[in-house]
Amino acid sequence: MTAFYDALDNPTDEHWEPWKTDNESTIAQWESFFKKYDFAICPVTYGAAFKKCKLGQPISVDGNKVPYSAYLIPYSTVFAATGNPTVTIPVGLNKEGLPIGLQIVGPYYSEPELLHFTKLSSKLIAGFVIPDRVK
Repeated sequence: MTAFYDALDNPTDEHWEPWKTDNESTIAQWESFFKKYDFAICPVTYGAAFKKCKLGQPISVDGNKVPYSAYLIPYSTVFAATGNPTVTIPVGLNKEGLPIGLQIVGPYYSEPELLHFTKLSSKLIAGFVIPDRVK
């Protein structure tokens, strides 16, 4: 991930090339994973949705201030970088009434299977619930 952050901070060829190498390795590892498993199920972020804030401002998580990128990048951005299709499903609200979601990730070109899985899983979870703060 260091190469990724270096490329974000300074998007020159010098920093971009190491990230491309890392990303190609990550893609290969996921392709290997998907030869054994149909999907990966993981969080969308480290926790529930966060309150809207000004761009660049840290996010409050469990009483701590966390950089926006550190909260989102580990789970969601990796699949944007690898190009794997994903679908996010709502699974409920946390104790503060903020939405929690799961991300289902599939191998390349598995969108029909992801949507089918989502339809099947909708029978097992509550689905979208309006957050308490919006009611």
